[in-house]
Amino acid sequence: HDLWWGNHSTIYHYATGSERLERFATTGSALVKSLLPRKDQVWAGTDNGIFIFNKNGKLEKRLNLSDGLPNNYIYSLLQDQVGNKWGSTNNGLFRIAAADGQIRRFSTADGLQG
Repeated sequence: HDLWWGNHSTIYHYATGSERLERFATTGSALVKSLLPRKDQVWAGTDNGIFIFNKNGKLEKRLNLSDGLPNNYIYSLLQDQVGNKWGSTNNGLFRIAAADGQIRRFSTADGLQG
């Protein structure tokens, strides 16, 4: 039941059990659009790709257009029942496979509305 939110450069975490508010991590100048907190990581969808932080707020990895995302502007992130990550962008949807990290893009060619 923790709360997570972000702004133009910072991710915040509020632990409801301890009522503790902390600055969790920074994204430089990237605007945080969505957060996907997991047990060992926090995924941040921004206007400059995806930032993946460990549970201590250290940046582990960044994903962007050059890694296979359809666009760097990430509107939302969700995780399905088997651990795949799903997201929406200006240029369609994508899935990051839990098994191997492969990114699959979905667009109007797959039947999405244009």
